[in-house]
Amino acid sequence: MKQLSLQKYGHKVVVGDCFCGGGSIPFEAARIGCDAYGSDLNLVAALLSKMSLDLLGTDQQKRERIKLFQADVYKQADQQIAALGVEHNDAGDRADAYLYCMETVCPECGYRIPMAPGWILGGGSKSVVSLADDKANASYHFHVSMNVSAAEMKAAKEAATIADNNLLCPHCGRRTPISAIRHDTVDNEGNAQSGLRIWDKSEFTAREKDTFQERLYAVRYVKEDGKRYYQSPGERERRNEDKIASFLENTLPHGRHKALSLLWRLRKA
Repeated sequence: MKQLSLQKYGHKVVVGDCFCGGGSIPFEAARIGCDAYGSDLNLVAALLSKMSLDLLGTDQQKRERIKLFQADVYKQADQQIAALGVEHNDAGDRADAYLYCMETVCPECGYRIPMAPGWILGGGSKSVVSLADDKANASYHFHVSMNVSAAEMKAAKEAATIADNNLLCPHCGRRTPISAIRHDTVDNEGNAQSGLRIWDKSEFTAREKDTFQERLYAVRYVKEDGKRYYQSPGERERRNEDKIASFLENTLPHGRHKALSLLWRLRKA
């Protein structure tokens, strides 16, 4: 890269990213031989970027110390998560993926509609989700099936509840623009304005009256032999969500300080 940039421009290429976030752009620029600069107002992002760049240019001995530190942090986090008891099902298998979708109320019929462009979970495992009408709550339950037929795979693909920026209600069959559900408006200069509220920085779940909610529609578990399978969320998973929410409410206020302390320890490792 140095030779190419000198040949083309007469000097070494300089790459700057003033909103570098986690630092992927300055990191890759430095990796291929450019002079890289990055900045970010977020202190955590800036520190992560600096550590990535420092790691790129450090010696092997320091890299090994950092790997040991990372392994220790992972082990402590894993032990804490396991102690919460939120990742294992009744069979003792551990979850490695939680699949969520957005959910909103159809303005035409009042049903709560889970939003997805299709309901195929895995092509290789032929796993799909089907929606079961919950008339009592004007909503839908999720049912996971594996090793289904080609016809069922096709049906799951075509059972979209969102398409072309529209909500497709499976209950009443009506189509509603997402912009209408958001109550979007246009300001005096012709710019589109979202009607959604701005979340507070301390929030991590939607409020009860928010337009869009989150729904867990499938969990992927891993057996001891490494085999994976999907499962519909049940009462256990709902209790686990409440447990995690309670845990986060109690830890988030102090989370930033702890995160910065860990990052600084890694910086000095």
